[in-house]
Amino acid sequence: MKKSLLSLKSKFRGNELVSSFFIFLFFLLINGITYFSVRSVSSIDDQWFYFKIADLIRSGGISSMQNFQAAFFTDLSQSGYSYGAGLYHFFLIPFTLFSNKIIGLKLSGLFFASLVPTIIYAVLSNLKVKGKFLFVVAFLYVLRIILKIYLQRPF
Repeated sequence: MKKSLLSLKSKFRGNELVSSFFIFLFFLLINGITYFSVRSVSSIDDQWFYFKIADLIRSGGISSMQNFQAAFFTDLSQSGYSYGAGLYHFFLIPFTLFSNKIIGLKLSGLFFASLVPTIIYAVLSNLKVKGKFLFVVAFLYVLRIILKIYLQRPF
């Protein structure tokens, strides 16, 4: 049994795609426990706005952004600028399919909060950085950058 585990570990050690997948699962588990232990969403401001834009794009297409009345209340509109759809809104569209929008918001936050450290880990793996996992954990959790990711803003 011990030999088979060691041989399995040695097979995965060289494969960065498999190790990145397990890192994604690790962060998905940690962030899921953290984020779903709170009853509400992480913030009550912009994430609803971006989620509504993604929902409008899903239901009415990109042309639904032309008469988006809630954009009038944003700082951009008050300054004379218009609000357009960005790539982030298109990434949110699959999460708008849930009938319970809070679950959709939480799942999108969980997904992005797990994807960001996985991407950082994969980049550090390609750069052959030693201690990349500890660096990612320290960067996101010790410096509390993960809280900014939970806010679900595109910037």
